[in-house]
Amino acid sequence: MLRKISVLFFSFFFILTMFVGCGGGLYDGDTTYVTNYYVGGYSGNSIGTKVPGYWKNGGWTSLTPLDATKDSAVKSVYVYRGSVYAAGYSTNSSGVKVPGYWINGTWIALNPVSVSKDAEVNSIYITTAGVVYAAGYSTNSGSIRIPGYWVDRDWVTLTASSSFDAEVNAITVSSAGVVYAAGYQGDSQDFRRRGIVTKLPAAAKTAVSWTGATKTVLPGYDVNKSSEATSIYISGSTVYTTGYSTNTSNVEEAVYWRGATRTALSQLSTSKHSRAYGMAVVNGVIYIGGYSTDANEIRTPGRWVDGTWSATNQLEATGSTITAVFVNPAGAFFYAGYSASTNTVAGYWEYSVPHLLSNLSANYSSQALSIFVY
Repeated sequence: MLRKISVLFFSFFFILTMFVGCGGGLYDGDTTYVTNYYVGGYSGNSIGTKVPGYWKNGGWTSLTPLDATKDSAVKSVYVYRGSVYAAGYSTNSSGVKVPGYWINGTWIALNPVSVSKDAEVNSIYITTAGVVYAAGYSTNSGSIRIPGYWVDRDWVTLTASSSFDAEVNAITVSSAGVVYAAGYQGDSQDFRRRGIVTKLPAAAKTAVSWTGATKTVLPGYDVNKSSEATSIYISGSTVYTTGYSTNTSNVEEAVYWRGATRTALSQLSTSKHSRAYGMAVVNGVIYIGGYSTDANEIRTPGRWVDGTWSATNQLEATGSTITAVFVNPAGAFFYAGYSASTNTVAGYWEYSVPHLLSNLSANYSSQALSIFVY
C-alpha cells in the first residue's frame, strides 16, 4: 500500500502481496495488460475551497462534501472489485473534520472518538473478503490525536503516548487477519508546540509500527529529533517500514526499517531533506520510492533500488513534491504528488513519465495525495 502512503506514505495497495500503497495491473483475458491510474486528492475551486475527488487516467471526478463551503480531501484511494473507495475527511458545517470514505461517490461517515473533534483517514485497505480497514487518527475530548483504525465503521485504538498526538499513516492486513500499521507518536516537544508545558523537548515525532496491538518504536538517528514511518510492507514474516529520520544536523534523511533495524538511503545533498514513501521487495531486491532535495533546494522524485538512487522526471522545472508511491510486483514505480509552483498543481508519474492533472481553478492549488494502479 504505500499508502501515505502516509506519509504519507504512505501518506501509500496490493492485496496479494500485502504492501501499503503498492499495487499491480489487471489482466484482461490471457494477453492484454490493462492499467488504470486512480489518483486521490483535492482541487481548489473558484473561491479556494478544497474540493475532494480523484483523477482516473487524468480525468477529474469531484466528490460531494458534507459542506461545500468547507475544505475536504481524499487522502487514500483503493479500488476493490471495480468500486472506487476514496478515503479522507469532509468538514461539516460546524468546522469539524469528519472521517470517512466515498464508495463510487456515496459518502460513508465513520464513528470518531469525539463528534466535536477532528478525525481523518490517512490510509484505506480492503481485504479479499471485502472488509474495509481505514486508518488515521481521531481526536479525543482532551484535544489529543489518538492513533488507530476503523474496521468497517467501528474504531479501534492503537497504543501510543497517551498525552501526545499520534497517527497511523499506513495500514495493511495479512491473509490471517493480522493488522499491520505504521506512523508516529508524539512526545514532549509536541506538547511544547501546543503551549501546554515548557519542559525541555524531545523529538516532536517518533516513528512507530504496530503488529496487531503490539507497538514497536523504530529507532531514529537522534532521540531529540523527529522521525516518522510513512508506509509498511510485509514480506513473509518480515515487517518493513519506510519514512525519514532527522539527523543531528536537523536534516531529514530517507530511511527504511527492517523490523527495528534502520537503514539509511543515499541523498542528492547531505545537507538537504529526503523522504521515503513506499516500497516493495521483489525477488530479494528492495525497491523504495520517495524524493531527495538537491543543493539548489529542488525536490527530485525517484527511487532507490537496493539503496542506489535513480531520479525520475520532474512535473515542472521548479521541482516536485512526492506524497505517495505505488510499486507493483515487478518493481515498477508510480508516484503521486504536486508541482512546486506557487499554486501547486497535482500530478502523477506513469513509470518515469510525469503528467500534470487538471484543476478546478488555476488561481488555487490542487494536490495529489495518493495513487492506486489497477
